[in-house]
Amino acid sequence: MDKILSPDEVNALLTAVDRGDIPESDGDERKAPDKTIVRYNFRKPNRVSKDQLKMLQSIHETFARLYTASLTTLLRGLVEVEFRGVEQVSYGEFIMTVSPPRCLAIFNMEPLKGGAVLDIDAHILFIVIDRLLGGSGLLPARVRDFTEVEKVLVERVGIRAMVDLRQAWHHVGSFGFRVDHTETNPQFVQLTSPNEAVVAVTFDVKVGEVGGPMTMVYPHVLLEPVMPKLSTHRSFAAAPRAASPEEGEGLNKNLLRVDLTVRGVLAEIPLTVREVLTMKPGDILSSGRPVDAPAVVELEGAPRFTARPGIVNRRKALEILSTIPTGEVLRDSSLGSGEARVYTA
Repeated sequence: MDKILSPDEVNALLTAVDRGDIPESDGDERKAPDKTIVRYNFRKPNRVSKDQLKMLQSIHETFARLYTASLTTLLRGLVEVEFRGVEQVSYGEFIMTVSPPRCLAIFNMEPLKGGAVLDIDAHILFIVIDRLLGGSGLLPARVRDFTEVEKVLVERVGIRAMVDLRQAWHHVGSFGFRVDHTETNPQFVQLTSPNEAVVAVTFDVKVGEVGGPMTMVYPHVLLEPVMPKLSTHRSFAAAPRAASPEEGEGLNKNLLRVDLTVRGVLAEIPLTVREVLTMKPGDILSSGRPVDAPAVVELEGAPRFTARPGIVNRRKALEILSTIPTGEVLRDSSLGSGEARVYTA
């Protein structure tokens, strides 16, 4: 048991310390073990975990691939959309990086409450608008304020993004992505308070030789209801869900309404350009096929049936004779000697 000092001993000890006979203790004789100190910013809290950020990255990498194909088809030219990164910032920081002229597409994720924003670089948008209006998109774009007609075209580009976003998010849930409106002044876009956290997803977009950034911003309050589902373990461990009878019936009805192009090929005659240029009315082209040779019926350009041409109710018709199995080789007398045509799916 430690000895308890008397009042006289305590006074003698303090006097010796004052004279310098006994050095003062700095209190480090028994140091606590080192601990890692982590700084925490209460104005910018980390509300999205690393696991959730990885899931968001996977979702938007899929979106980038889908949107590349959509824009390439829409603009009838090569477009590249490359995922760059996802980070958590405050809404005020995002607004500070956006300067006019801009045309922001505000969209919803129904049934989630709130809105998100799609921001595409103005240089890219003017090139896209030029392509949509029939231009080449090769002339340098002059950045200026957007007209009402151009806003409508920007909204059309945003609607294409909504279709691809819905498909990219389908592993998390079924959301109704819809463009609510477009806004040219970033200060009028009040999705949340400036200090609130948002998830900013950035892309690099290249149309022809012109490139620029594209940013998609989700407020945390918008994604908060689905944050538990943004888990890579949950996503990869989930078993595929079997379609319900109602979904299967709806799918069959939709498939029955799909239009198909059906074409009957009676003969194919190989000609040179010179022969085509010298043709005149009255010329006869010989196919080299027997009169009773069957025709080929193509579905969307793929041969599927053989048929016999004829007349039904005073209209030209084809009577189906047989199916063409995938990979079957059919000899065609209209081709050269020894040549054949292989029909594949």
